[in-house]
Amino acid sequence: MTLVTPEDATSTRDIVTVQVTSTGQPEEIELLVDGALLAPLSAPYTYEWDTRALPEGSYVLTARARRARQEAFSLGHRVIVDRTAPQAIQGTPEPENTNVSVHATLEVRFSEAMRPESFTRETVRLERDGQPVEATWILEEANTVLKVKPAALTAPAALTLHLDAGLTDRAGNALVLPGQPWTWRVPRLLSVGAPATPGSDARGMTLDPAGFPVVARLVAPTPDVELFRWTGSAWEPLAQRVSGPAPYGPGTIRTALRFDGAGQLVMALSEHWGTPHSGFHSALTVQRWTGSAWEPLGPKLVDASLVGLHLDATGAPVLAWMQGVWEGPHFKRTPHVQRWQDGAWSPLGTLDNPVEAFEFAMGEDGTPVIALVEQPVAPEGTSLKVLRWTGLAWEPVAGPVWTGGPTPAPPFALEVDAVGRPVVAWLEGTTLHLLRLEQGAWTPLAHLEDVIQFEGLRLDTTGAPVVLVCPVEDNLRSLQALRWTGSAWDDLSGVFVGLNFEGPGHLELDAQDRPLVLSGELWVPNL
Repeated sequence: MTLVTPEDATSTRDIVTVQVTSTGQPEEIELLVDGALLAPLSAPYTYEWDTRALPEGSYVLTARARRARQEAFSLGHRVIVDRTAPQAIQGTPEPENTNVSVHATLEVRFSEAMRPESFTRETVRLERDGQPVEATWILEEANTVLKVKPAALTAPAALTLHLDAGLTDRAGNALVLPGQPWTWRVPRLLSVGAPATPGSDARGMTLDPAGFPVVARLVAPTPDVELFRWTGSAWEPLAQRVSGPAPYGPGTIRTALRFDGAGQLVMALSEHWGTPHSGFHSALTVQRWTGSAWEPLGPKLVDASLVGLHLDATGAPVLAWMQGVWEGPHFKRTPHVQRWQDGAWSPLGTLDNPVEAFEFAMGEDGTPVIALVEQPVAPEGTSLKVLRWTGLAWEPVAGPVWTGGPTPAPPFALEVDAVGRPVVAWLEGTTLHLLRLEQGAWTPLAHLEDVIQFEGLRLDTTGAPVVLVCPVEDNLRSLQALRWTGSAWDDLSGVFVGLNFEGPGHLELDAQDRPLVLSGELWVPNL
């Protein structure tokens, strides 16, 4: 005798059809539930079992045949009475997540096993920016997890997953729908986080010869600096940690990173420390990672603060810094530029006038260019002088750039395009101004309104400026990368929230002119 239906472990919320077959000539056949009589059966031995009056739970259904004094039993089949509606209890990534990869698979975890046949194009729908999008889906983990994979997803995008009440569990209970459809945002720049090392703040970034980002991070328990590389899928340590140049106590650390002509990492590291009572100090070191140890490039520079580190046409490091002398309540700073040559730092000319601000850039031909604001600063505005190294001396590239920004010096940046034209950018109020040197004169290039903070400037391979700014937003750490097309600003990143509250964001461009941003976490193109 066989209990044909229901199958073992059948779930139901109402009526179950029972079918029994027998090969003998039984005098009677009965249905038993948990060993107790449910109902007698007669040919063709079917029964509609109404479970609606039963409490939820698991029951064992058995058929019993009798002939004379003999009894035979079918195998017992479990029937689960379930009237609890299933729920979507977890989404991966978390619904409302704004940092979703273009390669992400959306997952929905249900409170119980679902009925696969209820999943159709009508009951599971994915939209991109409000329009239906092709997607594949699969049920896994004993039908408790739905995985949805969008087809050919590119950033930016807003994804919305619609689940219909036609989705049911194995008993036929309809899914309790979320209050709102689940949504995700696929940004242009994707945060890949920071190295999982105890520490606080990322202090510098460059790209290695293969194009992978390398970041400098302050690590605990002391304010040492450690280097990490993002491989595209994970963080890996790049070099031994190195201590800051301060002789005691933690200070404010700044780094500049470059890979030299031999592919070895060079790091300039400056630290500022002190108090109004003891006085303020700074020191600067330059070191090269040989692959097994840090090799000093020259002695430590005392009362020196880092401005920039670049490579000349031969791949040799060129360092710019300001030498400070404490005079009463202020530092008097003089600019210096030196090239690493024959095992020592060789000065590039002399710059005798003290400065309020100093920036350093390198042309593609290896020609250094500097921009500085000399003391004293005129009360009516800032005179920004741009000088180029001729091989013998520093010469002005043109007349000074006059800014109306706050004195003593507005936030400004300097870059040099592929044909040697300097580009300067500075923030004046909430307007970012950009000028380029053309035929010996400073020519307005672009301006950007509603900027609360200017974080960085880079030029792409076409010479177009790319800026990193804090737009005027409710969140003061909002960041945005934009490119000037010649007629308008192209948003490269969307507005995102950086996490670095202790220093500026860092901007680099990859080989395809896409931005990478370091601000507490690393943000990379979402490809």
